[in-house]
Amino acid sequence: MAVLQPDRAQQLDLFRENLRPHPFCTDSFQFGLKRLPIADAIKRLNIEPNTPTEKRWMVYDIDRPTASFDWEDMDAPAPNIVVTNKTNGHAHLFYGLDYPVFYNPGTKDKPRKLQRSVDFGLTAKLEADPGYGKLIAKNPLRDDFWKVKIIQDKPYDLKLLSEYIDLSEITRRRNAPIMGLGRNCSLFDSLRYWAYSGVRNYWGKSYNSFLGGLVHQGAIF
Repeated sequence: MAVLQPDRAQQLDLFRENLRPHPFCTDSFQFGLKRLPIADAIKRLNIEPNTPTEKRWMVYDIDRPTASFDWEDMDAPAPNIVVTNKTNGHAHLFYGLDYPVFYNPGTKDKPRKLQRSVDFGLTAKLEADPGYGKLIAKNPLRDDFWKVKIIQDKPYDLKLLSEYIDLSEITRRRNAPIMGLGRNCSLFDSLRYWAYSGVRNYWGKSYNSFLGGLVHQGAIF
């Protein structure tokens, strides 16, 4: 691998240091995902950038040949890391947060709502794929395979990112947008509001009955 400049090394070191001990990863989605020890996972072409309970990286999937640079024309913030497919120019844009947003039980909901709103807005501004699941991203540590470029070497404050988009239409809603941070988060946010009251219909019944109700409702969403 090429010798890294200090800012480049710092950004990639930050990415590696915040990976979970056994991230999901793969070289080919045709063969599915595996959870491997981090020493093996970082060798794969695609890797899980966040942990299930901490969102430090906001990643956007842009499927067009100009994906690695046309964010400038869209008045979007500079990404920290751009990982580009050398064959077609399609890219993943990584925005790092200086302080992660926590998704474990008992944490405050306000930062999560802000992050979902920012994610919704940046997806639209960047014209990124709104269906991208965000669990797996192109691995910036494989710069021997992908084209990896560091644009912004300092992580973002979430509120600073929010200044690049118009949150007025989003924050006017009762809840943060359903779309944002991937399909799993969207499904969770849709189901939880139903489950708060829907669970009453299953009092006195088995857990499997309630689980069946969740599965059915999830199919509707």
